[in-house]
Amino acid sequence: MKQNTISNLKEFQILDENLNWLWSSMIIDELLAHGVTHYYLSPGMRNAPLIAALNARKQSTPDQLDFFVVMDERSAAFRAMGHAKKTGRPAVLICTSGTALANYMPAVVEAWKIRLPMIVLSADRPPELNASDANQTIIQDNIYGNYVAESLNLGVPTESISPRALRTSVANIVTRAMRSGPSGPSPVHLNLSFREPLDGTSHDKNETPLISHEYLEKVKADCNFTKNSESKRSTHYTESYAQVPNEVLEQVVEKLNQAQRAMFVLGELPPWIDRTPISETLKKLNIPLFLDVGSSLKYEHQIPHGAPSFDHPEVFEQYRKSPPKLIIHLGGRIVARHYYELLAQSPDIFLISVNDSSRKEDPSHQIRMRLVARPDIFCANLNKLLTDTKPLELAKNFQFEARDWKSFIQQKSAIIDESKLSYPVISKTTIETIPEDSTLYLGNSTVIRSFDSYASDKVSKRLHTITHRGASGIEGFVSAAIGHTETKFFLGDNSPTTLVLGDVSAIHDLNAFIELKNKKIPLIIVIVNNQGGGIFTLLPMKKDEHLIKSMLSPHDFDFHPLINGLGVTYLKAQTRDQYIDSYKQALQKSMSEQAPIVIEACFNHEDNREVYKKLRTIRLN
Repeated sequence: MKQNTISNLKEFQILDENLNWLWSSMIIDELLAHGVTHYYLSPGMRNAPLIAALNARKQSTPDQLDFFVVMDERSAAFRAMGHAKKTGRPAVLICTSGTALANYMPAVVEAWKIRLPMIVLSADRPPELNASDANQTIIQDNIYGNYVAESLNLGVPTESISPRALRTSVANIVTRAMRSGPSGPSPVHLNLSFREPLDGTSHDKNETPLISHEYLEKVKADCNFTKNSESKRSTHYTESYAQVPNEVLEQVVEKLNQAQRAMFVLGELPPWIDRTPISETLKKLNIPLFLDVGSSLKYEHQIPHGAPSFDHPEVFEQYRKSPPKLIIHLGGRIVARHYYELLAQSPDIFLISVNDSSRKEDPSHQIRMRLVARPDIFCANLNKLLTDTKPLELAKNFQFEARDWKSFIQQKSAIIDESKLSYPVISKTTIETIPEDSTLYLGNSTVIRSFDSYASDKVSKRLHTITHRGASGIEGFVSAAIGHTETKFFLGDNSPTTLVLGDVSAIHDLNAFIELKNKKIPLIIVIVNNQGGGIFTLLPMKKDEHLIKSMLSPHDFDFHPLINGLGVTYLKAQTRDQYIDSYKQALQKSMSEQAPIVIEACFNHEDNREVYKKLRTIRLN
């Protein structure tokens, strides 16, 4: 007769059939206690205990978490990244042994570069199988190298490790993922080796329980369970968002008062931070601005002092001839590469960087003063100082007037309005049409440069702009946009997301389109199809016909059969008017039906090059 050692742990949503299931269940419980609610499962057998624990918790407390089974591991990782872009909190990737966790690598690298939290929870085979080159074994320990803040190998579940030791280790690694420290939030990796059984077997062939009664009692004693299904953390970590010292703020104010030509530059900002204090600072100082598209403030504050892109030759030349003496750069890197060229050519600029990372992030090597602080906290502290004790003297000392870009912008708009379908037409139309407070998700390459160059003297709207500018890869955008939008939906935000990406990026993420089938999320995907990597036709390099042809990755892929086969609404635009009509139709339908819609915007390289050629002829009056 089987000996019953079950200690009623199931009332706390803890599986106690065997050590694999018990450890997996305690790990999930600790993750939930730290507010980790989203999980992306990559199918497999070795991770069955983790999946069982997650399923059990979802069935008993469905409102506490959400999880998704994603066939493609690379797609799953970028969906987790999209979640972090929305919330600033990590999602968990759960996979089996072997190459599954290697497929997470591109998203892990991008998350590390842009300081996003992410948790990889990988199942591994036991040491005796790894050491004998058994099937589906690789060296999983520290596989991500320098691209994670912590790599913890828990080994094989054993009763020699106390339940509290396990849970406090999980608590620490979750905190390492979310902690604002020298490198900011980061991915972390937790590796766990499982011997058989992987299923719910609770007794061996001699009818002996696979977990001792003493260990089960220790689980109950060492862990802070509650009967109302709320998980309690094993360790409480406090936040560490330091305020900026007054003496440092006073130095910044003194620099501003002394500078007769000053400028604010806003780089990429974390999407989840409060931008209100930053907006207040821009209004208080009222000095020339350059706002990167990744700041999410570009389209709200470009009027009246926002300069167009540094990448336009006329704009760059104006600032090269008369550079500011002081630049305060908030946030991360910016898209416009000529900004860094301006800094390199103007060594007298006193550059102050404000960002919550001690990484160098200084491509021009010109930063004179670095404030390791969150930009929103810095601005909130600065605003208080300016209001209370330090009124600026800029009104009488500031001689550098904001250049009048109005005529320049109007000339640019007139050219775009008369142009064939092209990147400038798509970026201008999208910004002018997209609803306020919605999300604009931007692909890399020509897409983001086009939106970063957009300027208007009429349109001002608040948008949430999401980019992937860490390693600037072209993969994973469809997956990340899905993850971001489904997270918004989970949190009760029904506003639409518009993803604009190039055709090569879309092809790199084809498996993600399968996930759109039967999805109920307001996501509009605009695929700019110009049959290959068109950015290489625009870059300032010698136009070697054979070289360019190889770099363009030409194709004749038509997205219609794929999208149509998935039952997702598909629209095609081949002219400027068709794109305007298609985007308006997509917005209306996506918001009313909470459904994904794909627009394929088709044009050729030559039409696109011709528009850019005309735009470069604009001169300041």
